[in-house]
Amino acid sequence: MKVQELKSDLIEKNLQNNSKLYLLDKEKFILNINKNALKSNINNTIYLPNEKGEYEHFEISKTKLLSKKLSFKYKDIMTFVGISKKRNNVKARITFSNKGLSYWLRIPDKDDYFFQPVKNKKGFHFGYLKSNIINQNNLNCKTELLKNNLLNSSLLTSKKYNNQNILKTFRIAIMGTGEYTSFWGDNDDSNGNNSEDAYRAVVNTINRVNEIYENELQIKLELISDSSLLFSDPNLDPFTSSLNNQAQSAMDSIVGNENYDLGHLFDYGQSDGDAGCVGCVCSSGLKGRAYSIHPFEDNDGGVFRNDYFDLDYVAHEIGHQFGAYHTFAFQTENSGSNVEPGSGSTIMGYAGITGEDDVQAHGDPYFHYVSIKEIKNYVSNLSCTVTEVSIINNVYNIDAGEDYNIPKGTAYELSPIVNEPIPDQINFNWEQLDSGQIGSSNFGPINVVGPIARSILPSTKKTRYIPNIERVISGNLTQTNPSRGSAWETVTDVGRVLNWGITLRDLRDPSQGLISQDNMKVNVSSNSGPFLISSQNSSNIIWEAGSKKNITWNVANTNKSPIKTETVTIFLSEDGGYTYPIKLIEKTPNDGEEEIIVPSSVSSKNCRIKIKADNSIYFAINRNDFEVKQLPFVINYDNNNIKICSENEVTIDFKLNRYLNFEKSISLSIEGPLELLDSSFSKKVFLIEDSEGEIVLSGLNNLSPGIYEYNIVAKSDNISYSYSFKINYQNEILNLPNLLSPNNNSEKLNLFPELIWEKNDNVDQYRLQVSKNDDFVNFELDETLFQNSYQLSDLKSDQIYYWRVQPINLCGIGDFSNYNFFKTDKISCIDYSSSNLPKDLNDANSNSKGITVAEVSIPYDVSIVDLNILVNINHSWLEDLTLYLESPDGVKIILSKQIGGSGNNYLETLFDQDSNNNIFNASPPFSGSYKPVQSLETFYNKSAFGKWKLIVEDSFQEDTGSINSFSIGMCLLGTPLPNSDEDSIVDEQDNCPSISNQDQTDSDGNGIGDACDIFSEQNILLSKTNSTCKLKNNGKIQIEVLADYEYNIIINSDNGFYRDLNFDLSGLIIENLSPGKYSICITSNSFSNFKYCYETIINEPKLNVQSFLNVNDRILNLKLSGSNNYIVSINDNVFYYKKSGNYKLNLSKKINYLKVETENQCQNFYEDWISLDNIIKVFPNPVKNKTNVLLPKNGYFNLSLFDSGGNLLWDNCSPEINIDSSIELNMAGFIPGLYLLEVKNQELIQTFKIIKE
Repeated sequence: MKVQELKSDLIEKNLQNNSKLYLLDKEKFILNINKNALKSNINNTIYLPNEKGEYEHFEISKTKLLSKKLSFKYKDIMTFVGISKKRNNVKARITFSNKGLSYWLRIPDKDDYFFQPVKNKKGFHFGYLKSNIINQNNLNCKTELLKNNLLNSSLLTSKKYNNQNILKTFRIAIMGTGEYTSFWGDNDDSNGNNSEDAYRAVVNTINRVNEIYENELQIKLELISDSSLLFSDPNLDPFTSSLNNQAQSAMDSIVGNENYDLGHLFDYGQSDGDAGCVGCVCSSGLKGRAYSIHPFEDNDGGVFRNDYFDLDYVAHEIGHQFGAYHTFAFQTENSGSNVEPGSGSTIMGYAGITGEDDVQAHGDPYFHYVSIKEIKNYVSNLSCTVTEVSIINNVYNIDAGEDYNIPKGTAYELSPIVNEPIPDQINFNWEQLDSGQIGSSNFGPINVVGPIARSILPSTKKTRYIPNIERVISGNLTQTNPSRGSAWETVTDVGRVLNWGITLRDLRDPSQGLISQDNMKVNVSSNSGPFLISSQNSSNIIWEAGSKKNITWNVANTNKSPIKTETVTIFLSEDGGYTYPIKLIEKTPNDGEEEIIVPSSVSSKNCRIKIKADNSIYFAINRNDFEVKQLPFVINYDNNNIKICSENEVTIDFKLNRYLNFEKSISLSIEGPLELLDSSFSKKVFLIEDSEGEIVLSGLNNLSPGIYEYNIVAKSDNISYSYSFKINYQNEILNLPNLLSPNNNSEKLNLFPELIWEKNDNVDQYRLQVSKNDDFVNFELDETLFQNSYQLSDLKSDQIYYWRVQPINLCGIGDFSNYNFFKTDKISCIDYSSSNLPKDLNDANSNSKGITVAEVSIPYDVSIVDLNILVNINHSWLEDLTLYLESPDGVKIILSKQIGGSGNNYLETLFDQDSNNNIFNASPPFSGSYKPVQSLETFYNKSAFGKWKLIVEDSFQEDTGSINSFSIGMCLLGTPLPNSDEDSIVDEQDNCPSISNQDQTDSDGNGIGDACDIFSEQNILLSKTNSTCKLKNNGKIQIEVLADYEYNIIINSDNGFYRDLNFDLSGLIIENLSPGKYSICITSNSFSNFKYCYETIINEPKLNVQSFLNVNDRILNLKLSGSNNYIVSINDNVFYYKKSGNYKLNLSKKINYLKVETENQCQNFYEDWISLDNIIKVFPNPVKNKTNVLLPKNGYFNLSLFDSGGNLLWDNCSPEINIDSSIELNMAGFIPGLYLLEVKNQELIQTFKIIKE
């Protein structure tokens, strides 16, 4: 029998997102189901529309939901489970009544499909995929952490959980408000009254809830209440307010306390829900308090989809009744169950109602690992009598595997250990188990507590990648501030422990699922990582099959403790990085470089490289796809890296493979360092039938130890390819290793020194030993390494260490080297507290959050080894507060974020990275040691120097308080020396130890910093500004000093001005000065013998213009002073200059007119005519005693000589010049230096620079 698809404009206009409309012929449907089968357990078959719009064949069997009495009363109500006969593991949960057909298809690794009647449209139904939903009215669960006999044990105490193969049935009673009944009733008593109509909706809801509870929890709900508990008149039902209490009262009075195990009230209205307790099934006075409310419509007014109410509401609140807490982490409830970041997405989450913290729009129909654990623990300790039925099947046991160490900032994969074949009906689900307050705003890779990966749907895939494989392929390993629909997954960039659990869901029996659980730990090392591939990361890379290629990666200390990955395996992907079926090399040393031979059978443009640790779960892939191009013929070696010890002959076997239908003959030859060797092929020409061969190399004893590379060249016609192999020739002579670094007897080393020794080509491995004693009886380290260096970690401070190295190769083991020793630096611990406390907290207002800052200054520029923060903060309703720590370089981490609910105060709260206590699991007032939300390791190995800030952010109004104390405890590498001025330079190295001078400037180079060097000639800088006009008193004197002291200045003038003033390092400006001569004396009370006096003149304005003509380049050089704004005209061009200085003008004519004026009307202007025809020369220049001035014939000339400061030294007028002649200037009496000679007449003016030697 098939359900007919139908088109109806009347209804389809309200269907969203590709939902399909169908018409059900109820009579034919009932006829199709064998009536005898319904009376027995014989299976039926039926065709149902699926998510593809196709009719899929299902085998169905009846499942019991109503009590025996109610089954007889409501004969039209039938419930089934079904299994597809076409697709493995596709299940159906079906409800049929006189109101229509409703079912839920569960499709592995795909979205669920729902089918339901259209309310009050007889026969009409519609189907929709869960992925097609839009954001609906969402759950607002009010359940508080009211526990009733709930076993509050750690979720990680018991590692494994295996199903007990018992199905427990609990009696559930459902009541409905008059509003609920009215909504579902059709006011047509011919097919049942409104209460009976609503009762069919109740059955459908509980049937869907049973689909989850039976398969996830081995709990079956039997409906023992009938339609009489669904009140028909909203005005007459007993539910007005305080629904928890009223529901409990009605349940007990109508149903009877002894007649039900849990009760639930359904209501119509604004979205809401409250279980009234956590863990109260079978508990008198509590078990009937739960209610769920919904408006039963989409936000846009479209047809309501039943799964929102059934799964997001009812299944959620019943979960509380059975002992499950909320799993969201956008806020915490101190339950240890807030393990899903943001809103979460499983049944006990808040998907869709937390705003920016939403992971997705709606919850998914399964319980989180911790919810299953909580409910199982609770149910196993119930004392009430319930019906128990043994389950025939035995569950597959799941093993999460060992705990692993991985590097920070590196992707990893989680896979269970499977020792038996797994059928298709098995689902797996890896979920993080770390509780903490993590929302969008603080989600990220530096959190040391709380979840960093969302829960994802159970899948037939056993392996989960962190982050998901798409993000790994794109190189996005970290994520901060995720939004709805994004990954909500990140690797961690700090050291921490990640707890992971895996749930196996055995769905072989369509009517009854089984589960198995296990957990493990992932220890993220802060001293290693990121582990990254550094090669094959550019675009347009093409590899030829059979060719030799280098792959490199960043080992990043993964070869050291605690990870100790000695070898890795390298894989090749042909599909862009999703699968890696090809091993390029297995168990190769984790030394950062490997040479591989490209497989001859590969041909793909979407290749990727993956390197995975052999002893752990972390891996890396390269960033870009590259191409592997197949060749017509390729030589493959059985072993292309041959290692031998003192053998004289070696045989290399190979195969010649043909591709691309290549059939021609191929000739072989060998290339390489063959001078001392003999070579012979088994065959030099290969025909189509030839595929295997060998080459023998002899005379190897003539070689020195080392690696030798050879190539077999395969050639056919004009095609030729080379295929390399290597011989690593070794002998028994193993020289003692030469230890290079650190130097012997080194001192004050950090706690992570790198040991380096000389590389030897005759050595495969090195054994490194480190001990606290020179007898090497006990070891701090005893490792065998492939590389000739090793970075130590976890050393003790102020400790002597001895180290030596032993060589190893194929031939044997050599002797240890002589030892070297070194001593580590001391670790010193300090405590600094903030001053100016207590300080009132700034409360939030309607526009912004309240921010309060306390500061601690650390004067030592040394590396941080450990860091603790101690605070005392008074505040009511602690959930208002977020605490941050900000370092001097502006890096900010969260210490705690909006925890503590309505509780009060942080009292002696110590944030310590090494603490084992999670503050999210504590209750206020918070006292003692806690691990912060984000890692203090962010600041390790950085300088302690500078201003550290405690930032308290208040996000809500009304409650307030104060910061009473803030202290920083630091352990530093080295001994902090006295530092009186609290800059970063200790006193013994500081050129000014009493005054802070971070830059250590010493202008006169006398060894005393400027900040202290009060007696330096460079200390005082005086400058003046002349008045702008006559009679204007706007002159200025400015005093600047470099030494940081208090000063006194007395200044007086012949114009009657007098001042006695004090100033400091910020300097002094004295304004509104009249023209005149000023006397200035500066003293300081810090030094009785400090006194400096000066004189200066405030001049009236004067325009100064000096011009210098470069005849050859036709350039006039001007030097302008006396104003701040100049207007320069040269012929017809006008130029504006905003300051005094030197300027160049191009001369375009033989006779050029120059005019210089200013915006100051008090000043005169300057003008001149400049000729390029008449050339004047001065020679010799430079001059010792006498120089000559060559003058052209052009009348009388005036010659003026000035010093470099513009002072006139000599002036003379020449006789009339009618022919070119020269005038001698005697400069013997002048001191060496620069002089200016001005030569001018009525037509020209030129100025010359003369150097007197």
